[in-house]
Amino acid sequence: MTEDEKRKLALQIMEAEQQRLSSHSFRDFRSAEAAQAQQRINASQALFSSLGQNGISWNELDAAYNDAFAQGERDTLTYHFSFFYGAAALAYHETFSSDPEDVASFIRALFTAPGEAKDRHELLEKCIRETGVDTSYADPPVPKPTRSTSKDRQDIERMTRTGITERDLQENRKAGYAAGRRSIFYLSSCYASVALVLKSLHGYSAPEIEQFLERVTEIQDEEISASDIVERAKEEAGEDVSELAANPQL
Repeated sequence: MTEDEKRKLALQIMEAEQQRLSSHSFRDFRSAEAAQAQQRINASQALFSSLGQNGISWNELDAAYNDAFAQGERDTLTYHFSFFYGAAALAYHETFSSDPEDVASFIRALFTAPGEAKDRHELLEKCIRETGVDTSYADPPVPKPTRSTSKDRQDIERMTRTGITERDLQENRKAGYAAGRRSIFYLSSCYASVALVLKSLHGYSAPEIEQFLERVTEIQDEEISASDIVERAKEEAGEDVSELAANPQL
């Protein structure tokens, strides 16, 4: 065997050994990773088993919170939309001495005002572009995300010992509903729709639109309950906004 042949054979053997070692190393790594993953799964299963020792699963506890949150969010939307639609109807009736049919047409126009805008940001940009009015001032500051507290951690530790109880379900429902009620209501979107309709129907200038929106805000501040402003809109403007508030379209 020539020296060239020896070197060629040695290189082939070395290359094959490197491939074998690499493959072996990869398998070892994957096996260790799989073992660690299985350990985490086993720990999770043990945790969920301990939580569900009273027949109430973690999924049920989670669903109790989520369902209550959704209800709280619906209720807060109904509350805010009652004020918005009621005040918008009253302001329009007051400004234009409109009959109930005209007020109803104005309210219906609010639904189509967003046009092709896909979200709140696009709607506000459209409003600024077409009317010159920026309605972002109407939104409250975005709250900071809540963090888990020592009580939350204590509750989890207790539930791993005693299991989830009916009281835990009730507390989670209360917490979920309260969180849903604190959901942010973006009045800026509503005001942007009003601005666009006033521009398209009446050719209002930016100052005129802003004055109208100020009046809408004033009317909302004049009432202390959603039912009061809904009743007032019905009596003075001839528009029943209760169904719209319960099934908002903005």
